Amino acid sequence: PEVIGELYNLHHGATFGLSHGLLPWQGGLAMTRPAPRAPEVDKLYFVGAGTRPGNGVPLVLMGAGLTSQLILDDLKISSKVPS
Repeated sequence: PEVIGELYNLHHGATFGLSHGLLPWQGGLAMTRPAPRAPEVDKLYFVGAGTRPGNGVPLVLMGAGLTSQLILDDLKISSKVPS
């Protein structure tokens, strides 16, 4: 509703993330959502329903794993669990 949009400044999305339209400016599919690493700001990462791979608990958890791996790689930290 317009009241919620105005209250929370949600011009292109819903209260829990980007809208679910098929076109990129509507929130789009996974490939049109923001990447887990910000290209403009060094060491700024994103994870959640509004980023790749997308919304829903399984995909958000998958995104958390992918973003965690990006962070470890950028910090040159091994992701192998010691045995």
